[in-house]
Amino acid sequence: MLAACGSDDKASDTLPPIATTTTTTTMPPTTTTIPDSYVIQPGDTLFSIATKFGLDTDVLAAYNNIVNKEHIESGQKLKLPPADAATTTIAAVTPTAPPAPTVESSTTVA
Repeated sequence: MLAACGSDDKASDTLPPIATTTTTTTMPPTTTTIPDSYVIQPGDTLFSIATKFGLDTDVLAAYNNIVNKEHIESGQKLKLPPADAATTTIAAVTPTAPPAPTVESSTTVA
């Protein structure tokens, strides 16, 4: 004689439904505040400073009237452009091809 626990066909009809829950977490929007100035630290480069604040190096240099981007000094105070200036792009100049040389035909007189 074999007996199995729960072999009754009616058992599946007596189980309660499985309750499911959904949890929604709403995070507040994050904002990044860019300060209006930065004092250059030893080892800083204009590129590293621009990267730190999400700026374009050319925009940062122009905003501070820096002609040589390789020459900045520790202790120098840089003005940081507002966020809307940080995304300003500088239009690229498209070079034009030089005119094609003209071939002159010559006739040989015999």
